[in-house]
Amino acid sequence: MTQTGQEKDDLLFFAEEEQPGQDVPRAAATPWYVLVADDDAEVQTITRLVLSDFSFEGRKLHLLEATSGAESLDMLRRHPDTAVLLLDVVMESNDAGLQVARKVREELGNNLVRIVLRTGQPGHAPEHRVIAELDINDYRHKTELTAERLHTTVTAALRSFRDLRAVEEGRERLAHLAMSVAHQVRNRTMTIGGFASLAVRRSPAEDPVRGYLDTIIEESRRLEHMVGAVSDFASLPHAIRTVVPVGESVLAALEQARQRAAQQGRALHWQAEVPDGHMVHGAASLLQRLVFEILANASDFAREDGGEVSCRLLCVGGLCRVEVADNGPGIAPEDMAFIFDPFFSRKADGVGMGLCIARRIAGECGWDIEVDAGFGRGARVSVLLPSWAGNNGHGRFA
Repeated sequence: MTQTGQEKDDLLFFAEEEQPGQDVPRAAATPWYVLVADDDAEVQTITRLVLSDFSFEGRKLHLLEATSGAESLDMLRRHPDTAVLLLDVVMESNDAGLQVARKVREELGNNLVRIVLRTGQPGHAPEHRVIAELDINDYRHKTELTAERLHTTVTAALRSFRDLRAVEEGRERLAHLAMSVAHQVRNRTMTIGGFASLAVRRSPAEDPVRGYLDTIIEESRRLEHMVGAVSDFASLPHAIRTVVPVGESVLAALEQARQRAAQQGRALHWQAEVPDGHMVHGAASLLQRLVFEILANASDFAREDGGEVSCRLLCVGGLCRVEVADNGPGIAPEDMAFIFDPFFSRKADGVGMGLCIARRIAGECGWDIEVDAGFGRGARVSVLLPSWAGNNGHGRFA
């Protein structure tokens, strides 16, 4: 990309606003990795000069450089702990930076690195479309990024990265703890159930103790199911947001729920209105899992005689709604506050983790869940998902 003399002058705003003489905290041994992706050597040089004395929380920056989209992705593969990506929109192509931003999330599965798009040609990437379609953290015109503003932008991005990484590390530790506890509890539960079963086989049929042993066996099985649900909850994958056909995920979940009901020996009447062609922002596997959990809950509470479950997909404007309803007793008012709590269930043999898992997935993906209790007439649970802009004819970036 070539630049006029005026554009070069505009870039010199960086050096003109530096504040000499400021105290710089001693950097820690491990620096923050920041990738500057830009095919303009002058922009690379000026950015390096402006950030040469930058530090955040006592740690200086280690600047990485790339001059194309392919180099940017390769650098991020080699340095997955990169905290900030300063990404030019126009490099080897007019949308190279946009493709990189999309691939970082979808192909590399990197949800932590903070992406700041920089452009000298805003017409190639209208801001409202970029923000709507890409998982980026900031969008700046190069003429806006004075030295002070660049420092502010990088500081905000590093703070966000630090906080997200802390949350991620805490989540991983909690998941590891949950899996370890579940493993230990499962071992003890199997031992208890195994010895109880052995005692039943060795005791006379008329022995009244057998009733107690049967209860121990049954509760052991239930506890094992609960432990399995906790393990399942702790091992849910991260949401890698892409553009997905919502109808396919819903239909897959519907088929899965039908098979589950058949295995349980339940003859239910299923109604489905799931048009195709609608796309949403989300993770396909997690969307299927969420809808399945809601459908499974609906099928469990549908009437024993003449049970019905309906599933509808409605897309209007910028929103898609997946609506699941049953003809069961609905949700009692006193239960509404607890329906998403772990282990809360009104089913005699219920584990109470289905809706808890659904809510966690919704939170992970940025979706909403609405509940119409329908007490006495059947409950209705809806998932609200942001629709992809391409559904409205706006097209897609990359």
